[in-house]
Amino acid sequence: MRRALVWTPALTVAFLLAGELAARTDDWIREDISVLASPSYDDLILKDSLGVRGRPHGHFKKWHLNNAGFRSPKMTPAPLPGCARVVVLGTSETFGYYEPEGREYPAQLADSLRRFGCYEVLNAGVAGLAIPGVYRLWRNWVRMFRPDIVVIYPSPAFYLSDNTPALAPYLHVSEGPQPPSVTSRLWLRLLDRVEVPGPLQRQRTKRAIAAATAGKPPEWAFNAPPQDRLNLFHDHLDSLASSVRATGASIVMTTHATIFADTTGAPEPDLALAWRQAHPRPSPATLIAFDRAASPVIAAVAARNGAALLDLGAAMNGCPAWFADFLHFSEAGASVVATLMAPAVAAAPVARLGWPGKPNAGGPLGPPASCPTVH
Repeated sequence: MRRALVWTPALTVAFLLAGELAARTDDWIREDISVLASPSYDDLILKDSLGVRGRPHGHFKKWHLNNAGFRSPKMTPAPLPGCARVVVLGTSETFGYYEPEGREYPAQLADSLRRFGCYEVLNAGVAGLAIPGVYRLWRNWVRMFRPDIVVIYPSPAFYLSDNTPALAPYLHVSEGPQPPSVTSRLWLRLLDRVEVPGPLQRQRTKRAIAAATAGKPPEWAFNAPPQDRLNLFHDHLDSLASSVRATGASIVMTTHATIFADTTGAPEPDLALAWRQAHPRPSPATLIAFDRAASPVIAAVAARNGAALLDLGAAMNGCPAWFADFLHFSEAGASVVATLMAPAVAAAPVARLGWPGKPNAGGPLGPPASCPTVH
């Protein structure tokens, strides 16, 4: 018994160390990641005087960024001769979260556009950016790559955060050298593969919301879509669209889509709670209602700026098969987005090439999308 008490911890440690070494060796062989590195999502993000953007040649897990920090193939500063350059702006829904590598909707859009001619699609989405961050990204970086067509997929829920998004100049503060961090690669792999049981995850989510709302006065909560936040969303989106329009690029703007069929959140209450965890001030119903109320705002901004409008919300809301969580697309959902988006992009004029827009690009590729039954 005494010998077992001595050897069991030692064998456990040896097993964990062997697993950690195996995980790091596998990453080195398959992904060219140094055995001594501690990779994280921050490896994809660059914060400098230009704002927040993708890190050139950034790499973490399945995500690989190109020489300009876009989730796209290697590119040149100028568009390819005879090809229309399409830039897609947005946040994590655009960057791609759950889809397999190369199956996020901008990548599938590039495939769908081949039937219309030569189009080069650049995914400039950056996770976590509200419209002001996207605006700075566009003004300070993306527009230098001279896109002919710009697709804007806005995410309204940021405007229900406690800290209101602002178009104020980005103030980059150098944090100086950071101490090296050590992250277990074995642990990261286990987290990727182990699914937390629903009841346990539900309790975790409720505790997180309770902690975020504790001590707040009743007037702090959003029990209905706040008009001032909708107005701010309108003004920021209009500023972005106006800046894009000033370069002569054509604009395709979309409404936002979620898994929810209506504002009650049914039949996805756990996902409604999970969404609220990111934005504790509104109730789940208010979150969904705000997203719906943003659609006519997006339409108004599109009309004001001469942009084509693609109503993805109307086409996709309420279809569980097309979403991997409350708002991020599944691979099938990303395919639907690309299928619906390609004709709208192809119909946009390209002034640089003298293209008036493809005359036969007025509808989706194939039959209209219909939500499949999930068993």
